[in-house]
Amino acid sequence: MRTTTMTTSAANGPRAGGAHAAVLALAFAALSCTGAAHAQATPQENAQEPAPVAPASVATTNRFDGDWTIRIDCPSGTEPSGAKGFSFDFPASVLNGRLFGSRGAQGSDGALQVEGTIGPDGQALLQAHGRTSDPAYAANKPPAGTPYSYDIQARFDDARGTGKRVQQRACDFTFARR
Repeated sequence: MRTTTMTTSAANGPRAGGAHAAVLALAFAALSCTGAAHAQATPQENAQEPAPVAPASVATTNRFDGDWTIRIDCPSGTEPSGAKGFSFDFPASVLNGRLFGSRGAQGSDGALQVEGTIGPDGQALLQAHGRTSDPAYAANKPPAGTPYSYDIQARFDDARGTGKRVQQRACDFTFARR
């Protein structure tokens, strides 16, 4: 294996060992000539050149972007059917202000997905959808595998968030940046 080392000096330009020395010297010379031509341009010539334009960003970032943990807490007895309480944590991520979190395989009993957009001010109306597991823990005690959905009214800051289930049973959500 052949190694090339390169050094640069202001007076002599680049110096390289190996077969690439000539190519590097030509590249340095071309850059030097281009710089010299611009240095000798008159103010009128410089005024006619268009101003450089910064490239547009392909993807925008959002202050909420990153990895989060969602915790759901649903206490017992907060609705007429007397569903049992439960709590669990699951991972989520935010990309370009859009949150997506998932627990379990989509479509399976006990699965839950939470998603929605977090506004620049931290406000969010998220949607939850999934399938029930044990009927004792679901409002109105439907059979396992029954699809359900509800909204979550949430508020985020840079590292945390809180939310409440909007429909049917009382559940609290906390969001923590990982």
